[in-house]
Amino acid sequence: MDLIMENTADQPIPTLSPIVQTHNLAKQFGKFWAVKNLDITVYDGDIYGLLGPNGAGKTTIIAMMLGLVHPTSGSVHIAGLPVLKERKKALQFVGAMIETPAFYPYLNGRDNLYILGSLRQKISRTRLDEVLDLVGMAAHQHKRFSTYSLGMKQRLAIGLTLLHEPKLLILDEPTNGLDPHGTVEIRRLILKLAKQGHTIILCSHLLHEVEQVCNRLAILNHGELVTEGSIEIVTSENNLESTFLKLTE
Repeated sequence: MDLIMENTADQPIPTLSPIVQTHNLAKQFGKFWAVKNLDITVYDGDIYGLLGPNGAGKTTIIAMMLGLVHPTSGSVHIAGLPVLKERKKALQFVGAMIETPAFYPYLNGRDNLYILGSLRQKISRTRLDEVLDLVGMAAHQHKRFSTYSLGMKQRLAIGLTLLHEPKLLILDEPTNGLDPHGTVEIRRLILKLAKQGHTIILCSHLLHEVEQVCNRLAILNHGELVTEGSIEIVTSENNLESTFLKLTE
């Protein structure tokens, strides 16, 4: 992994700041270990792919990052704060889309964002306008949610995670079920958010999409980390699909 950027002018060498770190993170359910001794680091500015077959432990890892599942052992730190001990402070930096939220089908997009976003903190009209424009939903904000396409619903869900201006976004299968046009829209939105300074953890089964947007990734299998690093290093000998299949056989 590229911890330190190259310096050629005898200036202080800038060091990338970790925004998420896990140390010996593990979770056991009965006799089954869903996650085993996981050490990963997500740096400020990463689009970080979290990959693995079904049952590899991705959802459990995210749940432990968000403090929804108590680890059997180990720790998760977000922005230097231990999630287990300081969950509220740590998660103020985080916006997460684990599944499409349960929006109100009879309300329009704007009212949905306002009501659901206000459950966390007060939302201004200006911020609503900014987010709707950012996710490409300004033109559709007054339409009922029940009339939205799946791609529009996914964009609105991402908008909900952005309302409180988080530094870190955790997106679990944001393109799941989308047609090619919807997939391209979400891909462009993820790249746009990264350019605006968001760090993104992306879980996806669409390896081609991950290859196009992520700069670093981790591949998991049976709850264990198989490899972590820049996408160029991980895929140095093959494309991501070939590498993934080889490492998770």
